[in-house]
Amino acid sequence: MPPKSAKSQKRRAQSPEPPSRRVKSMARRPRNQALGPIIENKAPTTRLDVYVFGGGSTGELGLGPKKSVDVKRPRLNPLLDAEKVGVVQLSAGGMHVAALTFDGKVLTWGVNDNYALGRDTPWEGGLKDMDAAEDDSSSGTSSDIELNPHESTPTAIPGNSFPPGTEIVSVTAGNSATIVLTQDGRVYALTWTKLPSRP
Repeated sequence: MPPKSAKSQKRRAQSPEPPSRRVKSMARRPRNQALGPIIENKAPTTRLDVYVFGGGSTGELGLGPKKSVDVKRPRLNPLLDAEKVGVVQLSAGGMHVAALTFDGKVLTWGVNDNYALGRDTPWEGGLKDMDAAEDDSSSGTSSDIELNPHESTPTAIPGNSFPPGTEIVSVTAGNSATIVLTQDGRVYALTWTKLPSRP
């Protein structure tokens, strides 16, 4: 019988895999401990002056329900005062805007198609009788249109739209949705999608 070491060497030579070796045990880490540093998202802190210009026929300038909706030169939006409101981030979507304030509120304004503003905006005003509108067509300008005050005025999404303790750090306005990012990495989409009907 050959010595043990010769047997081991023979087995190793015939084995297609490298021999296994015993490794010193590594320090054990609790299962719930993260493998790396925890990354936290942080909101911007600089309060911004918000200037608007362009066509605002659907309230996307955030100037409120004024009749004058077209702004030819940049104008400071008085409803978004840097000291009082404190917008720290802004995102313009297709026909709506979302803003994050210094205290973590999300303001939205503009068109609420598909619930993009993340809040209800019912309004019965602004409707005109077509016959009366034809008789009163002397001005013929689109600036006579009265805007929905719930859509054309920057308004905070209700706090109960998110779980308690949610800290929002970033907002993005898409075509028909508003997306928010939280400090702990969660993402919320504020939109409404029609689901297929079930039999």
